Amino acid sequence: MSLAFSFFMTEAVLVFSPDASSLPGSPRPRRTCFHWLLQTFVVACSLGGLVVIILHKEHQERPHFTTYHSWFGLAVVICTLLQAFCGPLVLYPKLLSQHFSLARLKVYHATFGLACYVLASTTLALGLNSNWARAQFPAFVRYCFITCPIICALVVTNQVTNGYLMRKRMQM
Repeated sequence: MSLAFSFFMTEAVLVFSPDASSLPGSPRPRRTCFHWLLQTFVVACSLGGLVVIILHKEHQERPHFTTYHSWFGLAVVICTLLQAFCGPLVLYPKLLSQHFSLARLKVYHATFGLACYVLASTTLALGLNSNWARAQFPAFVRYCFITCPIICALVVTNQVTNGYLMRKRMQM
């Protein structure tokens, strides 16, 4: 799950950034395809991670969903699945009805995706502050690790709001 949300999801969002893209100078359709591919990895890794966690908890006969990290994690997986099902509506807006313009669908997708990303970053930070992490790492190291998802969330929030949402809001 860490791989899904700290690497694949971050890169999937930043692929549209002119400053931090792994595909500089690529046309938008290629970036969109790469976004879909990365988001497919996010969904596969997150569902696989959820299954492994559930099976591990069952094997150890431990209760499920007892921490903030676990509840936030479940919310992130649900949000990610919702985004995965809503993404095709942006690519094929005629699948919905004529009630929403393409610009409005893109704003909704970007806004909800940003909320999902911030929730995922919060979940990563909560996981780094868990009892397991406290036992494995000294406090200074743990807090250094916690700053990574926070910084990524700030960068992605800045990229989406400045480079995408503001422009789309003006077009609406």
